Amino acid sequence: MKTPYRLTESTPKTNLSARLAMVLSMIGGDCAVLADIGTDHAQLPVAAVHLNMVVRAIACDIAPGPLSQAVTGIYSSKMGDRITTRLGDGFDPLAEGEADVAVIAGIGGLNIVGILERGSAKAKTAKRLILQPQSDTMKLRKNLHRLGYFIANERLAREGDRFYVILMVTPSSGVPLPWTEREYSLGRYLTNETDWKDYLSAEIKRLENYITSGANGEKRDEYEQRLVWLREAMEE
Repeated sequence: MKTPYRLTESTPKTNLSARLAMVLSMIGGDCAVLADIGTDHAQLPVAAVHLNMVVRAIACDIAPGPLSQAVTGIYSSKMGDRITTRLGDGFDPLAEGEADVAVIAGIGGLNIVGILERGSAKAKTAKRLILQPQSDTMKLRKNLHRLGYFIANERLAREGDRFYVILMVTPSSGVPLPWTEREYSLGRYLTNETDWKDYLSAEIKRLENYITSGANGEKRDEYEQRLVWLREAMEE
């Protein structure tokens, strides 16, 4: 069964933060079952069900505390008949093919990689994954290709002075063609985003501060190379 809902707005009107609203907008209109991995308060599943974007949702978390908060939020929103909660690591609480779309948001990029590695068989039965890393976005992109995922799109979300990159990926039948190092660093799809130049400017300032603060060795080399690409992009 598929929901008749079709997303028409880039960011649906909800009480979600700009970051989660953008994640929500990328779920799409062909998702019957949404899995939110690391759900915390279950804000995303509640919003998706409330807007009839999905028929039902599964809110998963590795920690009992956040999951109990999710239960509270689900039942206070009167969504208990359409949202279930499950305790476990990553994709462990899910069956293969159970979720059409899986979201992993608000954790480090390398943690996302670990979840995808451990839950590979189940993750690759989803139509697509929506990933929002808090760090190590370049390493996440590289590992997605290594693990056999195609990066279909990326969006930017802005909350004040903070920017978040959100990736939409789909399982690939083979190994996706590698990107250039600059593309892994900056992405391929963000140049048309409204906040693209502001994002570049903020990243330049952030890396300049890291270097000034004494970053050295390989980390300094990494920052300096990214700065070159960021400044190039600002001039394009």
